[in-house]
Amino acid sequence: MVNANRSRMRLGSLVLLVLLLVHASVIASPRIIIVIIDGGRYAETIGSRAVNMPHIWNELRKEGTIYTNFRNDGITKTCAGHASVLSGTWQQLKNDGSERSTAPTLFEYYREQTAASESSCYVISGKAKLSMLTYSTDSSYGKRYG
Repeated sequence: MVNANRSRMRLGSLVLLVLLLVHASVIASPRIIIVIIDGGRYAETIGSRAVNMPHIWNELRKEGTIYTNFRNDGITKTCAGHASVLSGTWQQLKNDGSERSTAPTLFEYYREQTAASESSCYVISGKAKLSMLTYSTDSSYGKRYG
């Protein structure tokens, strides 16, 4: 079970979190895909609805969830914001990718609880520094569940 302190999500980064559940009827087994779009302003994304993101708003929204209940709680940084989304915990992290989350990520919880293989979870990023998202420094989880 997730610790209550770790499960509270206080986002300090302006991110657009789109959760999409691709149903088992579409593919052989269910998949959860988490898309984090870093740097999008409200007026350019959710605030514009179908104007600037027609496929997400008109098509993908029907298949999953667009999460809009977030706020800027301080200085916005890519690494800290993304780590907050994946760990549910706000942490001050260097923005160069040299520090990992001290709290386990949802990937680590998933792999520990289901015995899923390393190849069952992916972080696909356009920024090399976000490789810091693949696992935390938590001694009960960390690299073995990365």
